[in-house]
Amino acid sequence: PQAPAQIADRLLAEAAVIRRAARSSLVTERQIALGQYFTPMWVARLMAAMCETNGRSVRMLDPGAGAGTLFAALAARVLAQGGGVRSFSITAFELDPALRPFLERSARAVRRASERCRVPCDIELRQEDFVEWGTRAELGDLFSEARRFDAAILNPPYKKLNAGSDLRRRLDRLGIAAPNLYAAFLGLAVGAVRPGGVVVAIVPRSFCNGTYFKRFRRYLLDSATIDRVHLFANRDRAFGQDSVLQENVVLSLRKRPARVSRVSLSFSAGSETDPIWSRRADPCEIVRPGDPDLFIHLPPDAWNMRLSRAMESLPCALDDLGLSVSTGPVVSFRLRKWFAQPGDSQPVVPFLHPANFRDLVVRWPIAGRKPQALSDVDETERALVPSGWYVVTRRFSSKEEVRRVVASVIDPSFAGAGRYAIENHLNYFHRAGGPLDRDRALGLATYLNSLCVDRYFRQFSGHTQVNATDLRRLRYPSEASLSQLGSSIDTPLSGESADEALRRYCPELKDMLEPNHAQDRIDEALSVLRALGLPREQQNERSALTLLAVLDLSPTAPWEAATAPLIGVTPIMEWVETNYGRTYAPNTRETFRRFTLHQFVDAGLVVPNPDQPDRPVNSPRYCYQIEPEARALLKTFGTGQWETMLARYLERRPELRVKYAQFREMRKIPLVLRDGVEIGLTPGGQNELVGQVINEFCPRFIPGGEPVYVGDAGSKWAFFDRNLAAELGIAVDEHGKMPDVVIYDRERGWLFLIEAVTSHGPVDAKRMGELKALLASAEPGLVFVTAFPDRRTFLRFFGDIAWETEVWIAESPGHLVHFDGERLLGPYGGE
Repeated sequence: PQAPAQIADRLLAEAAVIRRAARSSLVTERQIALGQYFTPMWVARLMAAMCETNGRSVRMLDPGAGAGTLFAALAARVLAQGGGVRSFSITAFELDPALRPFLERSARAVRRASERCRVPCDIELRQEDFVEWGTRAELGDLFSEARRFDAAILNPPYKKLNAGSDLRRRLDRLGIAAPNLYAAFLGLAVGAVRPGGVVVAIVPRSFCNGTYFKRFRRYLLDSATIDRVHLFANRDRAFGQDSVLQENVVLSLRKRPARVSRVSLSFSAGSETDPIWSRRADPCEIVRPGDPDLFIHLPPDAWNMRLSRAMESLPCALDDLGLSVSTGPVVSFRLRKWFAQPGDSQPVVPFLHPANFRDLVVRWPIAGRKPQALSDVDETERALVPSGWYVVTRRFSSKEEVRRVVASVIDPSFAGAGRYAIENHLNYFHRAGGPLDRDRALGLATYLNSLCVDRYFRQFSGHTQVNATDLRRLRYPSEASLSQLGSSIDTPLSGESADEALRRYCPELKDMLEPNHAQDRIDEALSVLRALGLPREQQNERSALTLLAVLDLSPTAPWEAATAPLIGVTPIMEWVETNYGRTYAPNTRETFRRFTLHQFVDAGLVVPNPDQPDRPVNSPRYCYQIEPEARALLKTFGTGQWETMLARYLERRPELRVKYAQFREMRKIPLVLRDGVEIGLTPGGQNELVGQVINEFCPRFIPGGEPVYVGDAGSKWAFFDRNLAAELGIAVDEHGKMPDVVIYDRERGWLFLIEAVTSHGPVDAKRMGELKALLASAEPGLVFVTAFPDRRTFLRFFGDIAWETEVWIAESPGHLVHFDGERLLGPYGGE
């Protein structure tokens, strides 16, 4: 019998296939109307891992099940635990009848897996609206002790709720002030779990701040405690297949009265290949004690936590400065009849829109569709402000903006007008409705444009909207500091220039603006990778930290102190945690190796195993070292020699790459394919067995077979016939997990997919599903073969091998072992 972990893996593979089929069936108009965005499989696994349950019997809730991906992932996690859970049940809601067939397929897959694990399960599929059901007659049933769930896992739909709707009123009566549908789902899910139960949801981060969600945050934090949070650094990646541009978080909540002593914060760039690093935080770092607005702060590291404390200790609130911030008073559609243009015969005033602010100052008038003037009449008088100095910020920052808060000034000399009209897509700072003095306006704008304000703002603001409420919450330097700063400049400063000015003129910010050495060093390493011309896929924090590790450069060490240690992948990850506070999950080791170190080797930047060049790839002592000339170059970074040395290095780099490539080539296993094509495989790993597959298996069982692909444990792509692949309809994802060997038998119309197994990776049920999905476009029938070096290795994996596959053992090359099915050798599935 298969182990529970293997059964769980097969269930996940089936769920991935079902999800793909369901997603391809969606009609765009209906998807948008229902707010349907299916959870990517890797996110589902992440969420299931965060959904920690205990007890012998587990009741699960999936309130918006879609194709069943999330409940399947959670069931797989429960089953993989082995004997910990004796039984479980799933209640899944899905409104869309078009998804019912996929939901039933997922339920059947879960039942089959539970039967194989001998864990009884009960699954109830309800075709109805969870929120409607939860707030009507069944409300008492949902929240009764007998019906409460141990765990809820959800990816709720994203839609606004009409403020005056009956549904909003019913939610309000329950104390769930939900401005939109995702908040309603999350609030009801929290109500549906038992005390101490867990809710895991992927939701937009927008609920973390602002007046709009204040009552909802109060309900959520009164009902549950935040246990874990996962953030995605890139907002276009988590749901990238659906082109969703949204900053999302995965939130794990424990129903009160449960308490947590530490909150786990984890981070990734937002795709499956990105490593995940994490930190533990005190709950008061997340929600400040005594904060009446209950903003949820998510500082990514200790430096940002110190920044947060420093920002909150600044001496002044806006009231202390005698200032206020308001939304621009002109609502365009209400005053449309009074739109005008400069120079019109009737009295007009400048009408200022976000487009009028460029380079941090006002530009008026400008060409475009926006009206540049508003009639100065009785009907518009209440919407006008007296002329003078004002600080203005956009309420909505574009995705291209480097900073969330972009502050400009209105200099009264721009128009010579007595009053202005400020459109309501702007916030403006004023003194009792009137202007500021010049120095304070310039100082205030520079403060708002600083990097420290931007970094602090991002800790609690998960969207591009900058509300007046958020600006009121900020603490500010003293009036004297702002005025002294403003008197020293002619226009607002921004970014590093603003930080430098604040350091000079605002003593209360001096200590806070000391450099973040760790982040500065990471940024320097990124600039080095760009200067060396590394591909964009390697211009990321993971690769920057790897470069620093192979140089043994701590945050405060100068570049000239770079050394050249011999260091392996796991030691690199441990070094990064010790020196830069980034704790990466152990299962991201392959990401470091395949998506950073391989490319560093190819670029001639690092050398593998200089102490023992023939060390096998799978050796625990496999290591890397910075290439000597690269180290000599990098020791000059930040000095006057850098540009000259860089130019000389780049000129020589092709020669260096050839030198090291030839050196690696000399150590490779030579292999001759059909028609005399010669390739070389990196020594070690399963490559010796791959050579035996080509030389022994293929002549016996696929005479005349045409190689399509041969993998290499060291470089992955030893051989790939793209023309033949195109002829066979094979569309290969470069990042997909290809089998070790792919051979085409033209006479029989079969495609052999061969896995060479020395330590792991036979064709089990999960792997078969992956290969079918990877090669779904292939026209020939698929034949699955697992190759072992000897019977002893074969017996180790005997229980894992999938039915309807073949096994070849190199020590007995003339024989095949056939696993079930109606054919001794050949494809299945109707071919």
